[in-house]
Amino acid sequence: MNTLVQVFKSDDLTMYLDEKQKPSVNVIQLYDEQSALIFDDFNFDGTEDLAIRNGNKGSYGGPTYDVYVFNQTRKKFVLSEELSTLTRENLGMFQNDPQRKRIITFNKSGCCYHITSEYAVVPQKGLVPVYELIEDARSISGDKVKVTERYLLKGKWREKTKYYPIDQYYKN
Repeated sequence: MNTLVQVFKSDDLTMYLDEKQKPSVNVIQLYDEQSALIFDDFNFDGTEDLAIRNGNKGSYGGPTYDVYVFNQTRKKFVLSEELSTLTRENLGMFQNDPQRKRIITFNKSGCCYHITSEYAVVPQKGLVPVYELIEDARSISGDKVKVTERYLLKGKWREKTKYYPIDQYYKN
């Protein structure tokens, strides 16, 4: 016998169908397909969580998601505004790094300014930004990339900046 456990609603559900007319699941490709449903342990608590695509309201019209984390006490998925906001303020669904327990987001401004940010999930505090990589190729001469790394060390932000010839930095 099937038992209804929980209902989810998405006013703007968007999904890709494969050649067999089945929706993809767990595909997260920057600037390409991002599935309607993504299952992963987003808060690194050992339980599978769920992200449901709710349109294309992110940066540059990118996909956005309602992200639900599984609450073991309540035995149901609970909307995480904090994780959902990451998808609205960045380029689609974030990536997880379970080994380092980091959430990684990507953003940009135009062709030549890119930001990669990393967050730690801290119990009772939520998301804490811990790292940022800024690649800025908007120099007037157009021949250098300014690369700034910012990282949190013992509660204080540290920063280092280097300049690279543009043709060497973007070899691929």
